[in-house]
Formats: sequence, C-alpha cells, structure tokens
Amino acid sequence: MSPDSIEKRIFNTNTDVWSYGVLVWELFTRGLTPYLQINNDFIVHYLKQGNRLLKPKYCPKKIYLILLKCWSENPKSRPSFAALSERMEHIISDYSIRCEDESEFGGKIRCNLKTEQNFRISAVKFGVKNYLNFY
Repeated sequence: MSPDSIEKRIFNTNTDVWSYGVLVWELFTRGLTPYLQINNDFIVHYLKQGNRLLKPKYCPKKIYLILLKCWSENPKSRPSFAALSERMEHIISDYSIRCEDESEFGGKIRCNLKTEQNFRISAVKFGVKNYLNFY
C-alpha cells in the first residue's frame, strides 16, 4: 500500500498505481515479499525518507524507472494507468529476453516478448524448435 493509503486511509487511482508498481516488482523478483526487512510500524517513515524497493536483478532499467515513478511521494506525480500501459507496451515491443537454463530444460531457452495479439515463447531443445502461444 502507498504511504497515503496507510496514513490517511486514501484509496484511489493514484494509490492503485503505487500498488501496481509493487506488483510488477514482485513479478520481477519471482514473488519476493516487498520491504521484508522493514518493520510494518516503520514502513511509512522508511518510505517518506525516500527509500524505495531496489531494482530486481532481471528487471530492465527502463521498467524500473517506471516503477520509481509509480512510487512518487506526491500522488499527483504518479503516472496514470493509460500512460503506464502505453509505456510498458512500448518497452515490451522493443525488448527481447534471452535466457539459458541447461539444467532444467536440457538445452537453450529463448524467450521473445511480443506485443502482438499473442505472447510467444520459442524453446530450442535438442535442436528442435517448439513454439507455445498464449492468447
């Protein structure tokens, strides 16, 4: 929750944008608990000092910069969901993720994010291409 939600019991689109930023952070950390080392009684003070969640290892810098805007102290400075959608779509359409995991799949894994109607993962295992489409 955003500091304004915790302190003033305000719940609106601006506070939802803060929560969206935390959700995206959780996705890039593969489900880590945010602010795990911070006692709940001190979280607002911690955030008001300008502290924010650190950039996850696998989070592109461009996306992390968007997350920082979601966590702006001034709620009116946070982006709208329309702006977030546009920015994320632009980044994803230009971004390609390549990863390899020899141990789990026995071969190379190549993942490409597309902003078309589908999200395609092409996996190369033992020299044979397999395509999975998620709609």
